[in-house]
Amino acid sequence: MLASLVLFALFNIITANPVVEITKSPSLNIIDGDLANIEDHPYVVSIEFLYGEICIGTIITDTVVLVTAACAQRIPTKDWQAVIRSGSSTLGENGTVHTIIGVAYHMDWDGYYNNNIGLIHIDERFIFDRTRQPIKLFEQGDNIPIGATGVVSGFDFGQHLVTLNVTVVDHNKCQLPQIQFNTTQEICTQVIDNSYGVECSGDEGAPLVVDGRLAGIMSRYSGYCSPRNPNVYLNIANYRIVPGNFLSLVKY
Repeated sequence: MLASLVLFALFNIITANPVVEITKSPSLNIIDGDLANIEDHPYVVSIEFLYGEICIGTIITDTVVLVTAACAQRIPTKDWQAVIRSGSSTLGENGTVHTIIGVAYHMDWDGYYNNNIGLIHIDERFIFDRTRQPIKLFEQGDNIPIGATGVVSGFDFGQHLVTLNVTVVDHNKCQLPQIQFNTTQEICTQVIDNSYGVECSGDEGAPLVVDGRLAGIMSRYSGYCSPRNPNVYLNIANYRIVPGNFLSLVKY
């Protein structure tokens, strides 16, 4: 059954002028990816906190960013120190900082990997240009075939935007004890042969783009930092934005 999301109602807007200094967490990274420019991946944003990056998000409308539910739940509300940075190829620098005014997650999220999808609402609309653009989503009924190639965007240890080329593989490759792959909700991928890059726990929420559309968001990985091991993305084609099935974490 198709899971559902609702685009949450507007919340009361607050004002803040946060200054964010980023220290990249060693547990969140793409290793040996290809350096990239935000102009080539203008849908990518970072959710940043005073002490580091929280996760990666994807612009889907002029006020809404798609993230994992786990990311939405972790966003701190105290003193409004968490922000979204758009239009930048570097964590904590350049681009535009946006105040978060609402976060929410899917009502059927189990606290782990099932329905691990959430939304963030910002106070001012994104001004779309070469560095900020929404991305089209895979929709109900869309199929992502085995062998399809895609691009994953995230940030490396040096806090720079990087990409990896991956291929969609048979879900049996993700049927490992440490993964317990969900065939109805998830996409199994592997780094393309001859690539030295690896999604070593990936940037949580990192977008998987296939043929110019968002196919999935990074929800977990195999547990081993090796290009030979698969990674798992939540399948966006299982979700659509409709009224219902949505829980607000905070209403500002």
